[in-house]
Amino acid sequence: MDAYAIEYLETNDMLEDGEQVIVYYDATISLDGSEAAIVTDQRVMYHKAGRTSSIDLLDIQSIETADGGAIGDIIDITPVSGPAMHIEVAPLNGGDLFISELERAWAQAQ
Repeated sequence: MDAYAIEYLETNDMLEDGEQVIVYYDATISLDGSEAAIVTDQRVMYHKAGRTSSIDLLDIQSIETADGGAIGDIIDITPVSGPAMHIEVAPLNGGDLFISELERAWAQAQ
């Protein structure tokens, strides 16, 4: 991860004590961290406009992915209860890696 991303996570107190980032995707053109998808060893998070939504890996019921063409990779995460999470990773921005690391972290949490 780039230093700016680590600093943004720390400044905004987004991680729990001991939580480790596995994969990080910054959705902004300016790469300022203000909109990002994050998978840790405990949860998946989406941060936008100063708000962070998260789903614990143990609470994920399903992960559906699709190739959205010009949109990029589309990821829909459905929890056992609560609102679903929708993540879009722009083309050529490592969507395959994000998906594989999310699926691996979910499998390991089970």
